[in-house]
Amino acid sequence: MPLVWTLLLNLPLGLAAWLVARDGFRQPAGMPRGLAAVVLAWVWLTVGMEGLGAYGLLARGPLLGWVALGLAIGWGLRFPSATEPGARPSPSATPPEPWERGATLAVGLVLWPALILGIRSLAGPVQVVSDGPIYHLYFAARWWKAERLFLIATPFGENAATYFPAAGDLWFTWLIAGWGGERLAKIGQLPFLLVAALAAFGMARRLGAGVSASVVAVAWFVSVTPLFLFTFDPNVDTIFVAGYLVSAFFFLRYALGDDGFPALVLGGLAAGGALAT
Repeated sequence: MPLVWTLLLNLPLGLAAWLVARDGFRQPAGMPRGLAAVVLAWVWLTVGMEGLGAYGLLARGPLLGWVALGLAIGWGLRFPSATEPGARPSPSATPPEPWERGATLAVGLVLWPALILGIRSLAGPVQVVSDGPIYHLYFAARWWKAERLFLIATPFGENAATYFPAAGDLWFTWLIAGWGGERLAKIGQLPFLLVAALAAFGMARRLGAGVSASVVAVAWFVSVTPLFLFTFDPNVDTIFVAGYLVSAFFFLRYALGDDGFPALVLGGLAAGGALAT
């Protein structure tokens, strides 16, 4: 049942965001459309959590209704654009090139420790070296149980954290609500590490770097020790980094003339998501 609810909340959300990215924001296929869908899904669930949480409706049923509303909007945008020309293809800075063995090695050296750390985080207790048990997961669990958002005093008596922007903690609440527990929230930053890697790769490619060179550079980036280790704990640092890099990706596309106002809006939304963590 936890898996069913998790899929019910996330698959329609992803489809809705992809439809809006394609037909509403007219993003070209590939990296721009994919990252645009990530931004729109993130914004939609955050706004929904804030709105429903303010009225004590932070439960699976209302959240599913919010996702269904987003899907209806995305589906509605599909038909007016059916007769319009498709979005422009994303400009390619370099022609297709072969995948080198060095890139395969770099990816493998990242996936190997990621698998080890991911299994440890999923199967074991939350690491006490992170801020997860202090307030990130603590806030999320309290909101989920109460089905509403409210200011929570931190267990260690510090008042400042209570008033921090908490979009990252809302993401953990979303995961807890779907699964019915904290298991997925313990590795809730992992998808954002992938998003950060894709945004960095997309910018490198757009600026003329080769495929293999971009992969190796991104592998070095995502495996920086503090970023990599804390990604597998319920902190919000990786979420911030992902939002920052996605905003840079869309601002770069706007600056280079690839997209107009939609790229500027998407960049602003991603930057807002980053600042809200």
